[in-house]
Amino acid sequence: MTTLKTLPLLSTKEELLNLFISSTFDDPHEILIKLPTLASKDVDCKSMVDQVFREYLLQLMPVWDVNQQKKYIQYNIKTCRLDLCTPSSPVILLSDIFDMSTLEFCENLFSFVEKNVSIWKEDLFFGTCKNNLLRMCNDLLRRLSRSQNTVFCGRILLFLAQFFPFSERSGLNIISEFNVENVTEFSNDGNLDSLMDEEMDHDDNDTKIKVDFSLYSKFWYLQNFFRCPNDLYTTQKWMMFTSYSKFVLSTLQHYKLDSNSERAYVSNLTNENDKDNRYFAKFLTSQKLLELQLSDSNFRRYVLVQFLILFQYLTSTVKSKPDSCTLKLDQVEWIKMYKEIICELIKETPPDGNEFLKTVERILQREERWNEWKNKSCPEVKKPNPVILDFQIQERPKEKHLGDILKEYHEQKKYYMGNARITRLWNHRPNNLEACRSKERQFLPTLDSYFEEAIMQSDPAAMIEPQYKKVNEIDYAWRGLRLLSQKCPYFFAQSNNPIHKMSDFLESMLNKLSKDKPTVAGSTEEKIKTEPVENESQDVIINTDGTEDGEVGNEEPQLKDEPMEEEKNQRTPLTKEQLDLVSEAITADWQKLGLKMGYQKDEIDFFANERPTENENTKPSDQENARYMLQIWSEDDDDPSSENLCSMLESLGMLRAAKILKSS
Repeated sequence: MTTLKTLPLLSTKEELLNLFISSTFDDPHEILIKLPTLASKDVDCKSMVDQVFREYLLQLMPVWDVNQQKKYIQYNIKTCRLDLCTPSSPVILLSDIFDMSTLEFCENLFSFVEKNVSIWKEDLFFGTCKNNLLRMCNDLLRRLSRSQNTVFCGRILLFLAQFFPFSERSGLNIISEFNVENVTEFSNDGNLDSLMDEEMDHDDNDTKIKVDFSLYSKFWYLQNFFRCPNDLYTTQKWMMFTSYSKFVLSTLQHYKLDSNSERAYVSNLTNENDKDNRYFAKFLTSQKLLELQLSDSNFRRYVLVQFLILFQYLTSTVKSKPDSCTLKLDQVEWIKMYKEIICELIKETPPDGNEFLKTVERILQREERWNEWKNKSCPEVKKPNPVILDFQIQERPKEKHLGDILKEYHEQKKYYMGNARITRLWNHRPNNLEACRSKERQFLPTLDSYFEEAIMQSDPAAMIEPQYKKVNEIDYAWRGLRLLSQKCPYFFAQSNNPIHKMSDFLESMLNKLSKDKPTVAGSTEEKIKTEPVENESQDVIINTDGTEDGEVGNEEPQLKDEPMEEEKNQRTPLTKEQLDLVSEAITADWQKLGLKMGYQKDEIDFFANERPTENENTKPSDQENARYMLQIWSEDDDDPSSENLCSMLESLGMLRAAKILKSS
């Protein structure tokens, strides 16, 4: 039911709607002319104009085409600049249009949003529109398919990158999180235990890749490491990764793509009709498709670039990495060696392998710079100052006369020396002569401290060869001569024996100094012997509790206390003999112990089948597997002590092994 208070508002909206119907949407001043009569009715003009814009859009939305929609939004932007409606109104209208339109219509209209990115970054619109624009783009991305609408998704992301500043933290992965939910699922029905130690037999006459379950499972299992690289900092995962990578890369090295496939690929690219039909899909992990996938140059490049991205993360300094995530020297060498192998494979992959490798290296180099920027807590990125050309240089201000400068300094009781640095140094203290006489300015060392090492080397007992003595160093010798000329009484004394070498003269001076001051060349033991022992006749003082105090100044060092109970019960790591005894005792049940230690099923299978052995033709025994597992556990576990292992053996009922471990 309409009340009297709402009658002015209804009449205002009707007047504006009639104005919109008759308008050509060229000049918004017609609204400005109409508003004074509306404002006199005590109506909120801006919110009312916003509502009329939305209502009129909803009425005519099915009739208008893209060009009419763009013209309507431009008209709304002009109205905002006249302060007739709120600045967020244009983005709200765009959101309404996108919500009611098909994806094809949205893609055509989004070009208007892209071209006017400078408008959205203006001070009038940026503060009020940035959240609405981000919400609008996210709503569009939810409707799109990443595989079917790849180009449109990329346009939206590029627009957001242009619209928001570099230092916008909402779009940054500050702590380097990984999308661990992106799991690549593949068939795991085969007998992995029996295929783990199989190697592919390469025949030089074969031109097709022979795909068995071993190659298939190892190839797709590598995606788990690409998904979460931090797993590689454990010894077990690292050994699995290196083993599987070596097997897959050796297969790619043997079966290379020929030049015929390169020509076919280039011909497809040059066909204009096929450009719009290409799309990017998620990995298909069927075992039947792997042979075709490995024969595709694009697919090979995907996998090889994944290796390079992973290697860069492992070897780079990332602020968010835990302190425990560090590589050993042999691991770094392994990455360096296989990085060269992967680069060669990329070069050999048609078409234009060399150009593709240069592009990838350039992209990785840029990523390294972004990583350094994130390590510095993402400081604000500012544009550099524009380069001023010679013809753009403004006239320099007129320089002051020397007399005026001296007058200004004299009034301040300072000195002007003609150079900024010298002037600042000269006026550092009120009285420079007193500052030069201060004790802080005494940098000259004493004879004892400067020549101490040289005097010790001159002693024949030191057995120092002449060419390695300090007196043969030119800088040391010249500084020594300057010091002797100021502090040594023998420097200017006449001598009957002419000296032709500076080092001989210094040695003669040092011999005289050592005779005058034997403490310089004397040993520490001689100093102790020559020093008198004071308070030798001190009486022994009896304390009230019956204990005796030692002599003053000659207290004997106290004996160490007995180790405390906690130090006695300190856990000791496993020895080599203990590992051998325990592995022999748990030969049949070593896999149960591995599960108790926290290893997964695939890691235990790796211990049994994939670990490196001295003889590749023989399969390791259960005792060797148990010994190898215990060795890895003792290196990686936080508490690799005999007490911890004994408690796990007792909980599993392996009492014999626990008893052997305790007795050892």
